[in-house]
Amino acid sequence: MPDEVEIEGAGRVTTSLVEWVAKKVNRSPRNYDKVWVVFDRDDFESFDEAISVAEHNGFHAAWSNEAFEYWLCLYLGRYDSALSRDDWVGILDAAFKKAGRGGFEKNREDVFSVLAELGDHEMAKRHARNVREQYGRRGRPSRCNPCTTVDLLVHQLESALKG
Repeated sequence: MPDEVEIEGAGRVTTSLVEWVAKKVNRSPRNYDKVWVVFDRDDFESFDEAISVAEHNGFHAAWSNEAFEYWLCLYLGRYDSALSRDDWVGILDAAFKKAGRGGFEKNREDVFSVLAELGDHEMAKRHARNVREQYGRRGRPSRCNPCTTVDLLVHQLESALKG
């Protein structure tokens, strides 16, 4: 039987998201093999704590510092500068418009197909890994900016879908 993937949006942030997921998992009759929580830093001071709490609960954290849009920009190239969410959105918006694909919106259903036209999925994963490795184990995730671990979740999903 292939792996099952359940995705649920919670509309919560950092530690409250992790606590919500822990309650959901603990109350569920299902046995979850792997649980991922996905969030970005934005301006939340509890970012490092949320990652720590997730790991303490046996979950994996797919995080981006500062914004999820950073992961999407890695399809276009390697970025090493700490920018705001608005800056990352601006980079994506300009790339989408230049390609004649309208403006970028996070909830566009075709965002990944447009990114595949503009860039490269495997390259994005390599860039994410390389940027993360440049920080090494020097510090807390909040100090690794820009950085993301979304590529680790993507790898897990790709493995599950192949299974």
